[in-house]
Amino acid sequence: MSGIERRLKRVLSPATSPAARRRLIAWRDAGVGQFARLRYRREPDRMRPSLIIVGAQKAGTTYLFHQLALHPDVATPLTKELHFFDDRYDRGLGWYLGHFPSADHGAALTLEASPGYLFHPHALRRLADDLPDVRIVVLLRDPIKRAYSHFLHERRLGYEPEPDFARALDLEAERIGPDLERLELDPDHTGFAWRHFSYVARGEYAGQLRRCHEIFGRDRVLILRSEEMFAEPRAALAETVAFAGLAPFEPERLAPNDMGAGGRPQFDHATERRLHEHFAAHERELEEYLASLD
Repeated sequence: MSGIERRLKRVLSPATSPAARRRLIAWRDAGVGQFARLRYRREPDRMRPSLIIVGAQKAGTTYLFHQLALHPDVATPLTKELHFFDDRYDRGLGWYLGHFPSADHGAALTLEASPGYLFHPHALRRLADDLPDVRIVVLLRDPIKRAYSHFLHERRLGYEPEPDFARALDLEAERIGPDLERLELDPDHTGFAWRHFSYVARGEYAGQLRRCHEIFGRDRVLILRSEEMFAEPRAALAETVAFAGLAPFEPERLAPNDMGAGGRPQFDHATERRLHEHFAAHERELEEYLASLD
């Protein structure tokens, strides 16, 4: 975790209002982005990330990123989530590379984790074009728990005005539909609703994985189940380290991870049944697709 992120975390608390949270995060992003641009102008020869965690959102990407950052041969960017290839591509590659260490840093690799890349219709292709040798890590979480965690996240930040999860699900299609249509015509559209209200759509993993494999091939994509990572974090870390081509690494202590705790999400049975029925076919499709890869 960078010094900027540590200071922001100290400032934020459960009592911080959503509006204040948004302002502080926007302040951090603007300041870091400007600093990155200046760094690149001063020294454009910078490391390029060779490992990127692309999603899914609310599936443990932050946890895995910070455990990988403990490796002595790994250098990190100024902040974890740069959202360059989905929301900030118009800022230019120099802006992006300015977030990473200089080329003479000496680390074996640097990495990034922006969980919107997997879901965005253009991000993975952009990523492959600009970083042709990059390796990709995908985390897949139970789509119902992921959707509810996403909803709570948007409520905390004040982006989601609807207090009822079921009602937010009712609104999803009409909210994100126009953004999807515009994204197909205008790749630089940031898609506010697409980013913030896509609770169910982000959990329809099979199509997203197919696109990922079509762009990068199978050998450059590592798929991890979030629940397995929660249960056996050292095994997941070791698998990712090996996939990245790094020397074996066994940290003395892993950071605490509470994403696997809490049991069933706290919403009504009708909503849970509705989500189970929706995702049943998608889960079968996903399992069949994953089985076809063996």
